[in-house]
Order: sequence, then structure tokens, then C-alpha cells
Amino acid sequence: MYRKFKLNSKTPHSSEELEFEWDAATGSFRGSGAPEVARMIEHAMREGVVISDPYPSPYEIADPRHKAADLAVVLGQFWILPAELARVHPEPPPDNTPPGGLN
Repeated sequence: MYRKFKLNSKTPHSSEELEFEWDAATGSFRGSGAPEVARMIEHAMREGVVISDPYPSPYEIADPRHKAADLAVVLGQFWILPAELARVHPEPPPDNTPPGGLN
């Protein structure tokens, strides 16, 4: 079952919106923003890690086409997440920087 999303850019000088529909069961996307979502997922999967909020937090991702938490991390880099995705965005990994160290 497809769910519809409309996200606003985090960049204040951009009025762009990202609109797409997502079916988590099949891992498919459709709509005007689907190519952009696919491009972001492709890049994230090649890297295996996404740096996202709170910056610079690294998140390992495995399957953003089917897992809402992974999709939230990928999209949350550049877009304001709707409540449905914001709820499942994982907590940032613990900071392993030693006291007095630099990140």
C-alpha cells in the first residue's frame, strides 16, 4: 500500500518540495520526487553510512527501500521529515569521542 509524502527542504533559500509515494512492502516509489529519492537511496547504499542530524552523526543503513527508519535517515539529511518518518528516525549513535577530543 502506497503512502503519500510531501517534504519541505531544510535549506531556507530553497522553496523546493519533495513529493512521492512509498510502498514499504514492495520497496517501490512513485510520483514526481521518486527519481530523487531513488538517487539518494542509491548513494546511501553505496556508502553504507549516512551523516545526518544531529550533525555529524553517522548512521549505518541497510534497507531504506523497506525500512522506515533507514528511509528517515536518508531523507532527513536534506528534508524536514513528516511526523510519520520523524517518529521512526533512530537516536544518534553514542559519541565515542574521548573527553577533550575532537569529533
